Amino acid sequence: MSEETTVLSTEPRLPLLPFADPLVNEEKELSKIYKCISKCLKSKETKHLIYRGTKNVNKILNKIKDKKSDVKGFVILAGDSYPLDIIAHYPELIKQACEGSVKYIFIESKLDLGKSVLTKRPTCAVMVAEPSKDSEVYKYYKRAKKVVDKANKDEE
Repeated sequence: MSEETTVLSTEPRLPLLPFADPLVNEEKELSKIYKCISKCLKSKETKHLIYRGTKNVNKILNKIKDKKSDVKGFVILAGDSYPLDIIAHYPELIKQACEGSVKYIFIESKLDLGKSVLTKRPTCAVMVAEPSKDSEVYKYYKRAKKVVDKANKDEE
């Protein structure tokens, strides 16, 4: 595994949220997601591919809900976010408002999620939007999307 995708921290973690499902915690699957985020951040169209932080993710999800945006993709939520009110509304919002165009997964650590989006601070939510099919990051997006779809299929 390359250095750019190794973001797993060894620090003690908070307990997972009771509703943190579907949870992705296998290292191989996590590396696909982190690699997708890394490639999207380095892409020229970064502004339209990565939405980081609860405020920005909430904003784009509400735009999708109000039919003002047709963004597709997936949301990565941190399973150790406390207080849990910060992200408790996301699963229901995504299921009802996005009608299958956006899926979500949980990972164990907000520290790892923050490092993956190149911030020094932990983050609770990141959305990866679907790039154009002729984009150089599309193949990485597809690999990560398969992980998300598999996790969501296992949940149902």
